[in-house]
Amino acid sequence: MYKILIFFLLVSCNNYSLKNYSLYRKSSLVKSDFLPTNRDFDKIKVAIIIKNKTNFKSRGINVAQVARGAIENILKDIKNIEIVDKAFIKTIKKELDAEEIIFDVDNAKKADYIFLITMDSLTFTSRYDSNSVRKIGYEAIKLGTKLGVSAISPFASGTSTDTAESNTTFGKYRYKATFTGSLSIIKAQNLEKIGTISLMGHETDKESIQDFISVNNAKTYDPEVIRKSIVKAINSSSAELANYLPVVGFIAERMDYKQEQPILFKTTFGLVDGIKEGDTVFLKRTVYDQNPFTGENQVSIEEIKLGKVIFNDLKNHFCWIKVKKKELAESLKMGDKVIVYLNLKKSQ
Repeated sequence: MYKILIFFLLVSCNNYSLKNYSLYRKSSLVKSDFLPTNRDFDKIKVAIIIKNKTNFKSRGINVAQVARGAIENILKDIKNIEIVDKAFIKTIKKELDAEEIIFDVDNAKKADYIFLITMDSLTFTSRYDSNSVRKIGYEAIKLGTKLGVSAISPFASGTSTDTAESNTTFGKYRYKATFTGSLSIIKAQNLEKIGTISLMGHETDKESIQDFISVNNAKTYDPEVIRKSIVKAINSSSAELANYLPVVGFIAERMDYKQEQPILFKTTFGLVDGIKEGDTVFLKRTVYDQNPFTGENQVSIEEIKLGKVIFNDLKNHFCWIKVKKKELAESLKMGDKVIVYLNLKKSQ
């Protein structure tokens, strides 16, 4: 067992360990014009949009609101998430429907991602369970026959037909709600869909029948059962959803060795954030320019592949990135934002 462990450690080191790491020395790093503040650290701004395609639009329950509440509760448990204001959501929803996001300087600061929950179907079924009939007395059977109720078996095992028992039950209704849909994670700045999670949830309930009259009075729907099926479906997506949200950090230091060697940059995320050696790091930049015809300011968000997290000195709250492209490395500044998608494959 120890040999296997050593083998895997060697493989990890060989792939992402820098052999001459000890020869690197700290070098100067120009500060960005926009250094991060406390508010900037690890904040991911999310807009939540619900598309309800089901028939349950106004039957004692607002299913879209249930879905929104469920996803908001999940996001509360994921650190450093900020849900953007409803006014912006209304604006971005119109643009999403038109499949065109129109960005200006203010909008670029308002959202990083859109969580689009599409509610495809909601079903509610009821089933009469005759196997749950028990202790039906003679008078009850006569009443059932008179009412024309023949859906139940008149006698349970060991039933006396002389008198009706006080704890007589005439079967049960079994209810089931099923919700299906999807959760799409979309980059707000360009509508790029980076992932879709399938949603499915079931919830059941039962109701004991106390008289023959109720045998034909099953519920057509139950708001609480429906609500729980939606919440279960969305809650089941929490682990996968967390992986789609990037870990956000900032460039803090630089180290150099020889001219032909890669340049190393220290970042503000590490092991406690789920970072592993070999993770791909992207530089996230806001690019401002001017329309040459209208003179209007334009803004776009760029994500540039920066490099890999190395094995050396990987700590709880920081790590080092190996950047091979000299021109890109020389453009980096202290305070530049960098991100890691934890679900991204090592080969990417």
